[in-house]
Amino acid sequence: MSNADLVVHFFFYCVFTFLLILGNVRQTQFPTLKKHPILFALSVSVPFGGLVEIIQGTKFVSRSAELADFYANTVGGIIGVILFLIIYGSPKNFKTWNKKSPPTKITEDNHHSIS
Repeated sequence: MSNADLVVHFFFYCVFTFLLILGNVRQTQFPTLKKHPILFALSVSVPFGGLVEIIQGTKFVSRSAELADFYANTVGGIIGVILFLIIYGSPKNFKTWNKKSPPTKITEDNHHSIS
């Protein structure tokens, strides 16, 4: 096993978890997912990474299961959460993401800014 393989696992699960959180924060159909996006993202990405490794260890797949890959997946997921928190802050701050701001009225004072 090479370190490049572990980096790929790490990067994939980092992005996967980050996008799961982002998607759950922005969606409006399922309030529970919107309320706990980080918990949901980790509860999907970590078991998914484990399941993939278990399936790779079966005789039906011509790959091998690696515990190091599972660790890289898990650490990538955790770093994905940390990156989300660094970039966007708390998911509770996303209450107005889906609301569009009303159009501004053109007046004599601000008509020059429109070309």
